[in-house]
Parts: sequence; structure tokens; C-alpha cells
Amino acid sequence: MAKLPATPIVPAPASEGTEKELDFLCVKSMLLHRGDDDDHKYFNTVGIFGVEGVGKTTLAEEIRDKLEGEEETFKPKIWISLSELLTSEEESRKLTLVKRILTEVVAEQRIEEGRRDQIKEDLDKFIKDLKPQQENKKQEQTSKNADPKPVKGILRSSSIKLGVNKSKQPQQEEKKADPGDPILGGLLWALHQKLTGKKYLIVLDGVFNSFDDPWYGILGSRFEKGATATHKWADRLGFGFPKGKGGAVIVTGRSEKAVKNMVGEENCYRLLPLQNIESCWQIYKKAAEEGGIQIQEDGDLIKQSVFEKCEGLPLAAKMMGQIKNKMEKKGSQGNNVPNIHSYQEESAE
Repeated sequence: MAKLPATPIVPAPASEGTEKELDFLCVKSMLLHRGDDDDHKYFNTVGIFGVEGVGKTTLAEEIRDKLEGEEETFKPKIWISLSELLTSEEESRKLTLVKRILTEVVAEQRIEEGRRDQIKEDLDKFIKDLKPQQENKKQEQTSKNADPKPVKGILRSSSIKLGVNKSKQPQQEEKKADPGDPILGGLLWALHQKLTGKKYLIVLDGVFNSFDDPWYGILGSRFEKGATATHKWADRLGFGFPKGKGGAVIVTGRSEKAVKNMVGEENCYRLLPLQNIESCWQIYKKAAEEGGIQIQEDGDLIKQSVFEKCEGLPLAAKMMGQIKNKMEKKGSQGNNVPNIHSYQEESAE
């Protein structure tokens, strides 16, 4: 990370919090924008990328929680943290991701019924019903004009438990392509059915380098139907997201390449470190005064020290404030500003 200049930086002549508010308004505008073409009228994607600690997750959370009014209402709102997928193999990672999204979508509908705990059992049964198709798919496609049904199991009781309309079973629209992975394709089809007709918001938080794989590419991709189609349900993650009722997906991550792959360069927002000393100071002070602690120092030199040490990163400023809070509780004296590198040592005590 580049070292900030040692010379004092004059705070912007704007009100406190303006930088964060501007980020919020920009991303919100991108999310709610309705273009002239059908793809942008009824489905939007926004990618937020930047260095570690710059506030990508916090901004996405604010967007999810603060959207108000009829034009801004999304339901369901699904949050998927991708950090758990780091250690997974690529193929199992794709399956795990789709299962998690589908599970959360179904869970949203069942919370009021008090049956959330039953979802995993239903989903496992759903997948079990799909597995026989892996062995049978070649037998089903016996001729050029065959119309294979790679996910027959969806018609069984598990599909009813998941709330999938069995009358809309995923026919293999294309004439010559094989059904692909019937489990992954079946789950993506089921996700598409569950979200159809809904103005949903899905946040995929923390994409990493391997998300530049074409399978994750351009979430706005539509599943083409008809005899001329050349793809399968399992070919892209984006096929699981229906386009038509104003749904949206937010993607966050450090990897600019991966984020752009998923949403397109025109839908990306680079989140930059804070440039306003006062903004960093307020984040630091809020954390430092947690639990009724009062810090007396607030001079320009102290604020400048906080700004230089956190390098404009909100997370770093917050961590430094938390260290200062512990120091104050222990009775430490002086106007020293803790260094971010001591965070692990302090938090381990």
C-alpha cells in the first residue's frame, strides 16, 4: 500500500461523513438505475471492489439495510459470505454456492412458518432425486430429436417441499447438447423458479480470484430457450437469476478482475480510501469511546496521526480506536495513537 504524504492534508470543506455518504448514493443510484434496454430495466448488477479494509462489506450492508420506499423495496434480501468457499475445490465450490443461495431463498419464505430447520433435509432430498440422472442421461438422449429431462427428480416430493412448480420442469430446450451436470443444473433451475416474479436482492460478499472463471461471468446472462439454444442450465451462475421484475445482485471483492467478470466493467464501483482527516477521526473516536470511555485529545496533530496510521482505511481506523479503548480501560495515560500493527497483540489479551 502506498505511503501517504507526511505533510498535513487539509480536510475537505464538507460535512462529516460526506465521503461515505457519496459512496452510498453512487452505489444506490447504480443499483436502482433503469436503462432503456430490457436487461437494465428489470435486472441490475453492481460490483464494489477495493483494497482490504476500505469498507466494501460495510457499504453493501448499508445498501441492503437502508433502501426504503416503494421503488427501493427488495424481497427477499439474501446475504452470502463467500469466505467459507476459499478452501473448496472449484467444482464443489460452484455447487456449494448455489445450494447456499437456494437455501437462503427458501428460508426467507419459511421463517414465518417456523420450519427453517427442515430446509437442509428438503434440499438434500432434492439433490438425491437428481443424482440418478447422471447415470441415465445418455440413455435418455437416444436420438437427435430427443427431449431429455435431466432433472426428473424435481417432480418428486422434494420439489414440492422446496416449493418448486412441477409443471414448469426444466426441459432440455436445445436439441443436441447433453444435459450437463444435472445436479448443478437442477439447482440453478430451482433457484430460477423460486426467484421468478420477485424483486430480489442478493449480495455475494468477498469474491476472490477464481471468480474470474467464465461460469461466474456476467450475472446478467439470460437462459435462452428454443431449438437454437446452445447452452445448459449448469453453464452459468447467472442463469439462476431471473430477469424481469427488478431483481439485483451486488458483488464485493478485492479482485478487480473477478468483480468485473461477474458484473461487467460498466457496473463496477471502485471504493477508495478516505481522503478526509475528519472522517477517519470520527471512526476512530467512535470505537475508542465505546462503553462510555471519553478521550480528551482531539487536536489537529492527533487527528493527523490517526489519518496517517490508518492510511484512509475505515477498518484500520476502527481497529486503532478499539486498541485505544482497551488502553483507556487499563488506565494508560498520554495522547499516543496506537499503531494498527498492535491490533492482534491487544485483541489476544
